[in-house]
Amino acid sequence: MSDNPYAPPPPSPPNPFGAPPPNPYGAPPNPYGAPPNPYGAPQANPQYQSPSGGFNPYAPPQADLYVTLGEGAGEGMLAERGTRLGASMLDGLLYGGVAAVGAAVGAIFDEDAIVLVAFALMTVLAIYQWYLIATTGQSLAKKWLGIRIVRVDGTPLGFLYGVFLRSWVTQLVAALIPLGGLIDPLLIFGDDRRCLHDHIAGTKVVVAIPES
Repeated sequence: MSDNPYAPPPPSPPNPFGAPPPNPYGAPPNPYGAPPNPYGAPQANPQYQSPSGGFNPYAPPQADLYVTLGEGAGEGMLAERGTRLGASMLDGLLYGGVAAVGAAVGAIFDEDAIVLVAFALMTVLAIYQWYLIATTGQSLAKKWLGIRIVRVDGTPLGFLYGVFLRSWVTQLVAALIPLGGLIDPLLIFGDDRRCLHDHIAGTKVVVAIPES
């Protein structure tokens, strides 16, 4: 035995029984295999691509439910039929309320002025509504309910398509063609949810982007 405490230990004695024999059966196979992924490989969502072209999992989701004015205004989620009906009814109630106020004011001064004052106030309201539609695509009721009229091709709405074709021409068609006034709203039950006046003016009604 060496007196050097730092010397390496002596080698272990050999195993008198030898190395254990190998397993003749090998590793047991998995009879079920790896379970397949029923959803396939995950696909990268282009809305999460970073400016450098890589995948950014922290990017906020981009919704295409809303529409903006100007370029690309033809895109957006279609407004619900019930919402469109509610907006139409609200606009009608506005005219009825204004007519009632005009009649009340006219009755105070002269009974002969009832119709005149009511008609004058309704005309003022109509002009204001036409202005709103031509410039923003929304009547008062449509603004309150968060929907907007846009052109199908994305071009600006304007007075020609928003008022003249969509309202005035449609009313003329309804007056000249039997059942024209009934056909107009019934067409909203199509897949594109467009009434007759929408087809005449090339418009549709969509959910409006919330104003910041």
